[in-house]
Amino acid sequence: MSGKMTISTILQNGILRITAQGAMTFASAIEYKALLKEWLASDIQQIIFDMKGITQIDSAGLGLLAQTLNQAATRGLKFRVENTAASISKIFELSGLASLLEKHAGKKTK
Repeated sequence: MSGKMTISTILQNGILRITAQGAMTFASAIEYKALLKEWLASDIQQIIFDMKGITQIDSAGLGLLAQTLNQAATRGLKFRVENTAASISKIFELSGLASLLEKHAGKKTK
């Protein structure tokens, strides 16, 4: 199964809220990386990634989240993932990403 991920953002009071719909896969990587570079160049203190609409994630999608976490941490930004479907949370746990997200955000990813 493949599909496109659509992304919308809201920047308010230094908080960038990313809302995504669809599949977070290899097909989304180039567009997401370009957007990430743009977002990190803006004046933000925190990134919240709302995954409520994410229906699928592959290793490239996990890599995109890990890259976002790493770049946020390097810049001293807070990064948190919200509204993760149970099936995707399980993938986070199996991959080890859940513990990294929890450690960085100080809370669970669900």
